[in-house]
Amino acid sequence: MSAMLTEPKTVNSANYKLLPGKKFYTTRSKKVKAAVVHVTAGLQDLGMVGTDESAEGTNKWALGSGVEASWHRIADTDGVESCLPSWYTAWQAKGYNSSTVGVEISNVDARWDNKPKNWVKWTLWHAARAYADYAVKYKIPIRRATKAELDRAIASNGSPVGFIDHSRLSTNRSDPGKTFPWTQFFGYIKAIIAGATSPDPPVKPPVTPAPTRKAVPGMLFYQITGNSNTTVNAAVIVSDGFQMRWVSSSAAWANIKASVKDQIGKDPTTIKVKSLDGLGLVWLGPLPVAGYPIPKGVKVEAVTP
Repeated sequence: MSAMLTEPKTVNSANYKLLPGKKFYTTRSKKVKAAVVHVTAGLQDLGMVGTDESAEGTNKWALGSGVEASWHRIADTDGVESCLPSWYTAWQAKGYNSSTVGVEISNVDARWDNKPKNWVKWTLWHAARAYADYAVKYKIPIRRATKAELDRAIASNGSPVGFIDHSRLSTNRSDPGKTFPWTQFFGYIKAIIAGATSPDPPVKPPVTPAPTRKAVPGMLFYQITGNSNTTVNAAVIVSDGFQMRWVSSSAAWANIKASVKDQIGKDPTTIKVKSLDGLGLVWLGPLPVAGYPIPKGVKVEAVTP
């Protein structure tokens, strides 16, 4: 299941946590041209032990304080809270409220370079989840925009311009911060839109390559029979390791013949070999070495295929 969020159609305080505060307008006077990126400058949970209540706590503060501020969503390390419908005008970027959507991210000081990497990863992931469906719904480009670009888009009723720092719209603000990891953030948004379910790349099971049969350099084929200078043409070979012996089943010979040809690159019925002692043995493999010896007393004259 994708991590993409869907806005609840039923507008009530169970679905949208800041409705009771009445710090918003229920309509928009302009079309959405950008997404504003905020940090709360309030609660955060660096420890990440148990449930992160920083988003929920910030919403409670907003409802109980006299500050006239609101936002569409808020994100922390373990989730996203829906606060207002995106078609409502939240009071989150003075002068630009009617033409933007805004999300708060739980971060006390707008610093990102001094926080644990795991905290940054999960905070950004849920922040990206909070923005992803807005980017799709309002066709907001996944790029960082300037105030001048937003101003031109509003004046000309042009296309949405992208994501913009709150600090670029309000000179008394510093969020989301000079070290905000935009590349990582945008990467998560794109991944979520593409169907990702986690900030961690999926672990792919190791692929076991299919066994391949390759000719061994210097491979030799030995036949030891009672005849000298014979051609292998009607025998059957069965194997116990590298040592082979002749048997009489013609069906088995067809299979082993194909196997021998696969390994040495030639049809074994065309290979002439010599033996001197008349024992019914065959050796298929490299020259005998310790561990794969031809039995004592057997004399072999090898012929290279």
